[in-house]
Amino acid sequence: MSNIFKRLCRLLKAHKLNTTAYHPVSNGALERTHKTTTEYLRCFCNPGNNDWDIWLPFACFVYNTTPHTMTKYAPFEMLFGRKVNIPGHLQQKTAPLYNYIILGVKQKVQACHEIAQANLTKSKQRRVAHQATKVNMPNFNKGDKVRIIMK
Repeated sequence: MSNIFKRLCRLLKAHKLNTTAYHPVSNGALERTHKTTTEYLRCFCNPGNNDWDIWLPFACFVYNTTPHTMTKYAPFEMLFGRKVNIPGHLQQKTAPLYNYIILGVKQKVQACHEIAQANLTKSKQRRVAHQATKVNMPNFNKGDKVRIIMK
């Protein structure tokens, strides 16, 4: 990792996760991103699927500017602390961004990360609770005989 990126992660109190190559299980979020990108490309590519490289930047733009259900924010908004300027917004005059505003952007991004983290935690708790209702775990009491099968 570059020194600048390490300092940025430290400033935002973000934890960078490195995973092993060719081991997709360790990074499920990235695999979900790939699946979504593939679904976008499937909608726009021709039947021979030989023009996917032309549509890939558009698919990435759509993915990065669409609010996600878990965090309720778009990745672009979480990274830059503002909504993306799309053609409808480009006609409006934007306020100039000066150096003294950087502190406000930093606070906005940190607040956005905290809310997103809280939303992810709630979602995880709901999934764990739902999964717990599906599991049929037997209750054992002291003195019960248990048969263990070793393979």
